Amino acid sequence: MNEPRRGIELGRVIELARADLARHHMSLEIGLFDLRSRRWLTGGGADPEGFPTDGYVLALGANETLLLASTPADVLTEEIVSLIQDRVIDETGRPWPTVQVDGETPAVLEPRLVDGTLVWMSHGTPVARLGQLAPEA
Repeated sequence: MNEPRRGIELGRVIELARADLARHHMSLEIGLFDLRSRRWLTGGGADPEGFPTDGYVLALGANETLLLASTPADVLTEEIVSLIQDRVIDETGRPWPTVQVDGETPAVLEPRLVDGTLVWMSHGTPVARLGQLAPEA
């Protein structure tokens, strides 16, 4: 995948994650900075400093994480959503997102790429596509 297209795809993953957050009455400051082109693909703010000249920086609030350009795209997409999920859990002090497995026991969903589509999984079963979580009541 060429680099500009890859950046667009990663930006789309972030937009879908934002949609899931909104359905659960949450928001998170998320940005993706392209180190090669030196521009924000989504989000914005001061340019990250102290990083190499290739790859991406995922900004979650004040936390910045280097995403290596050499990492396969499928791994990067899962990593981005997993980092967003971890940040939400850190900020709220509770698991997110969850689904009721047996009507009572909540299970934390995990992001996984299945047949080219990023989905939220519970115990190996796809629950929803990224960006299409059921709204939280």
